[in-house]
Amino acid sequence: MNKKLNSFQSSALYPWVVWSIGAMFFFLMYIARVSPSIIQEPIMSEFKVNASIFGQMAGYLYVSYIIMQIPVGALVDRFGAHRLIIANTFVFGCACLLFSFANHVHWIMLSRLIMGLSGSFAFIGAFKLALIWFPASMLGLLAGLTQCSGMLGAAVGEGPMSYISSSLGWRGYILCLGIGMFILFILGLIMMRPHPNEKSTQVESFKDLVRGIRVVICNPQSWLNGFYAGLIYMPTVAFGEAWGTPYLIQTKGFTLNEAGFAGTCLFIGWVIGGVLIGRISDAISLRKPIMITASLVSAVTFALVLYLSSITPLQCYTVLFIYGLANSGLIASYALSGEINPPQVSGVSVSFCNLISVLLGALCIPWIGYVLDAFGGVVDARGVSIYPADAYNIVFSLFPVGFILSGFVSMFITETHCNNVHVPVRDS
Repeated sequence: MNKKLNSFQSSALYPWVVWSIGAMFFFLMYIARVSPSIIQEPIMSEFKVNASIFGQMAGYLYVSYIIMQIPVGALVDRFGAHRLIIANTFVFGCACLLFSFANHVHWIMLSRLIMGLSGSFAFIGAFKLALIWFPASMLGLLAGLTQCSGMLGAAVGEGPMSYISSSLGWRGYILCLGIGMFILFILGLIMMRPHPNEKSTQVESFKDLVRGIRVVICNPQSWLNGFYAGLIYMPTVAFGEAWGTPYLIQTKGFTLNEAGFAGTCLFIGWVIGGVLIGRISDAISLRKPIMITASLVSAVTFALVLYLSSITPLQCYTVLFIYGLANSGLIASYALSGEINPPQVSGVSVSFCNLISVLLGALCIPWIGYVLDAFGGVVDARGVSIYPADAYNIVFSLFPVGFILSGFVSMFITETHCNNVHVPVRDS
């Protein structure tokens, strides 16, 4: 068995297997991450909670996820991505079990905290695997594929999973996700091994680790790139992962399945765009033009969803697909984050960008709930709060402005031409 695995490890296919396990962790994590959007009504009905409490429940995952971003990048740079991915698939599976058997909303909040804690290793771990197992010329493509694995999970979690949730109930739905994580944990134990040159891609001590974190934080380009990522991705987190489904149901008259499929179209656009944009960016050796275009197109398409009062489901699917296609320009920002700081701290650099990209949207999730409750809602016979369209439109009007700001910020980011600015470019 070991001889066969060692032989397989030297093959060209093995890096894809290792990366795929990390990407699958991100895929399943994202299904769990967006699950509140399709189980909102049964959760609010069973536990008798309003939008504020529900927003807190959904947001708890992001609290620990965000807090862990810099530590995760540092730990990945110090101990290696594969070990941390294996351990945290198991922890995430346990969190899913806790969620599925919860008899009080506080247990759900705790499980979401644990999901954020363990799930924070998914994207950074998979991206670090891409950095160390593949050549630099494939970074844009692998950045796109890594992020797209999560977006594919969101697409599956929004639309198709709404049918499974309806069939199995929200408890059975979350339990299935936990079982999937345990299967992935076993696959990781069997298949994942360290890279032969692992030491050269890791920092050697905690002293160097702290120094590396300082390098990233003190680099103005890290902040500019991070703010770009946060501003352009904010609506995808707040709207696509939490409030989009109830918004479309309560203001546009969509059914649960129609609203869920609208979210699926958004994330399918993201998946396709992420792969294309990564390849295009690598091919033209440019990041900034893609980032600026992504901001402008995202602003226009999101505004159409908000302000076309008579939008049909089919029109909404089309517009959100185009929005997702454009919004995947975030991929160029992730790729750039691996190029603006030294390779030894690439995990911290990418996680810093990821932190800010999620932070703004995560802050919006509970804030939207508070604003909706401030406007006042009507509780229907099922115990679900219904809020006026004006309330939703006011809070969501923030997002097109954020897109314009992201385009403005991107003009001050240094173009890397798809090369690490701290590594001399060799003449071919």
